[in-house]
Amino acid sequence: MDEATIHQMRHAIGLDHAKPKRGKYKAYRNYCMYTAPHDIWECLVKDGYAECVYEKKPSWSPEESYWYSLTQAGLDLMESLIHAKIEIIE
Repeated sequence: MDEATIHQMRHAIGLDHAKPKRGKYKAYRNYCMYTAPHDIWECLVKDGYAECVYEKKPSWSPEESYWYSLTQAGLDLMESLIHAKIEIIE
C-alpha cells in the first residue's frame, strides 16, 4: 500500500486533521466525494477496501458525484496501520 493510497484513506475518515488518543480514533465521517472516478479509490473498491455510490447530477451540483467510503475491511486495514481502534461517529 503506497503513501498516496494511505493518504486518501486517512482523508476519508478525517484523520488528516486529528490524531488517535489512547489507542482510539473517533472519525466524524467516512466518505469523500469526487466529480469523476478516482483511480486510487477505484483500486480500493476493486480490492474490497472501499465502496462507491454514484449520483448523476444531484440537485445541489451541476456535476455528477462519486462518493467513496471505507468498508469494514478498509477500516480494519486503517486500524492496523495507525495502531488504534476507529469508531465512526454518526
